[in-house]
Amino acid sequence: MTTHADPCGFQVADDVLTMVTHSGTHMDALGHCWTDGQLWNGRSTENVTSYGIEWAGIENVSEFITRGVMLDIAGYKKVDHLELGEVITTDDMQGCADAQGVEVQPGDVLLLRTGWFTVFNNNYELWKQGEPGPDATCASWLKEKDVMMLGADNAGVEAYKLGGGPYLDARLHLATLRDLGVYLIEHLDLEELAKDEVYEFLFIAAPLRLPKATGSPLTPLAII
Repeated sequence: MTTHADPCGFQVADDVLTMVTHSGTHMDALGHCWTDGQLWNGRSTENVTSYGIEWAGIENVSEFITRGVMLDIAGYKKVDHLELGEVITTDDMQGCADAQGVEVQPGDVLLLRTGWFTVFNNNYELWKQGEPGPDATCASWLKEKDVMMLGADNAGVEAYKLGGGPYLDARLHLATLRDLGVYLIEHLDLEELAKDEVYEFLFIAAPLRLPKATGSPLTPLAII
């Protein structure tokens, strides 16, 4: 697109971007999922309409400036990546934290490296069948640690496998977003942090404040 007929005059180009709010690296708003007719904090699902979510939308989130902790679960288990559908247990997370010499503290953003991020380019057919990750059994541990956000280097944080049970039953989503008020970040690239063995850092990120949206693209930064 140009603004001047004279090729020597001022010219300008612009773009239009259309995308799903849960594309690429992104975070889920607390109103993203529900069950039993209730959203986070007991609000009714009547707050979910074709115009968006009237409760706990992403526009209520300003920014995150806090301590980040990355647990390299794949490195801890000495594998390139965890297996399809493999569940990361609380023992795995605590054992990894102990091995790395870090302590998960209240208010932290907790990031889990499964190695699954690398599978996208190396074996897409495997990648699209599911992913490794934690499941809802870690909810009490997350509550005890009092983290504000949980993220992973896969498409949906939690473990699932196509054909291995209800697709996207998403019990961890419900346990974190709806029950605990813990945000989720998906599709993280944690490879550089793992390569440099960086496990603690200043975490900075701000979602787009999209009115009544269930999530937002995110560009998180680890400052060391």
